[in-house]
Amino acid sequence: MGTTHCRTCLALLGLGVLVGGVAASARAQQGSIAGQVTDQATGHPLAGARITIQGTALVTSSNAEGRYTLRNVPAGAITVRATFIGYAAATRGLTVAPGEAATADLALKLTPYTLDAVVSTVSGDQTRKETPNAISTVRADSLVQTRPITNMNDLLGARVPGVEVLPGNITGAGARVRIRGTSSLSLNNEPIYVIDGVRMESANNSSSIGIGGTNPSRVNDIDPNEIESYDVVKGPAASTLYGTAATNGVFVIKTKRGTPGPARFNVFAETGIIKDHNDYPVAYRAWTTGSTPSNGTQCFLTQTVRATTDPQYCKQDSITTFNLFKDPDATPLGTGYRQQYGLQVSGGSDVARYFVSGEWEDERGVLRMPDFAWGRLVTARQIDAVPYEQYRPNA
Repeated sequence: MGTTHCRTCLALLGLGVLVGGVAASARAQQGSIAGQVTDQATGHPLAGARITIQGTALVTSSNAEGRYTLRNVPAGAITVRATFIGYAAATRGLTVAPGEAATADLALKLTPYTLDAVVSTVSGDQTRKETPNAISTVRADSLVQTRPITNMNDLLGARVPGVEVLPGNITGAGARVRIRGTSSLSLNNEPIYVIDGVRMESANNSSSIGIGGTNPSRVNDIDPNEIESYDVVKGPAASTLYGTAATNGVFVIKTKRGTPGPARFNVFAETGIIKDHNDYPVAYRAWTTGSTPSNGTQCFLTQTVRATTDPQYCKQDSITTFNLFKDPDATPLGTGYRQQYGLQVSGGSDVARYFVSGEWEDERGVLRMPDFAWGRLVTARQIDAVPYEQYRPNA
């Protein structure tokens, strides 16, 4: 019995030594890279530059001093690439020896040209040149600052060719969104929404609560102030990347992230009224008088027409008008209102970055039979931590 336990212990010990030896051997075949990213003209460090190793998934960003560190770099000849907004990309080739640290400083040149557009796909962020599919990108953060955008319908509509947004006909109703038109007469034609890699339930019938003959949509729960950008994937490319459920297209939404630095606050408040300015048609009523008191209350159209030739039939003597929507005592329409308040806080360091957001929106429609109201409370938080293998303080 004791011999059996001893053999088992020796086998486990041998397995642990073997695994440890393989891990140590793998680490021995890897190295690290450290360096600094600076402005080519002034020599000033560039904080927040994106550094990648071409052909690998290794990526990091420079700290406040422009320095960076990449660990677990495959040994051999590699190419380091650095990008920064407003600067041309810079690359540098070098050879990494196993178990040793290499140095790669990169100087970026200021350029009036923009960087290659980066799109988000199911396989990660890629430049537009690396993506063979038809993908359109919209910078939502700049649109929200310059346009009167209050909900996702405003953000999606009239931004990308082929995308049609038909807003709901009542407060709180979901919009109908179509990418490249309607593809089926019996099945769902709504596109799918992927937020930071997670698919959300977006169908208008996803809620059991009906609103005036229509349904709300979970897409209305998204706060456009929290979106950094979104990509629109159309046609067969959507099915290739996201499966058969994406036949109607995909909206790939990327939310805002914190950036290194002190806490930055963004507070906003909006309020307004909603009125219906449609010119509804006027209703007409013809009043007639009979030839005798007994038939004065039973005058039909044929009798009124014949009254011109036969006095015994009814005669039209007046016409009155009535507009239900203009009468203040009878109209079902009133004055609606909406109010929206929000707070955003972002910041962080080289190790961790955060973005916290909260918003409250309240809207009451113009219809008063009964009142139609809609409210939304949204909170969001994003905390990004740099893995220890990719970060070294004071590198």
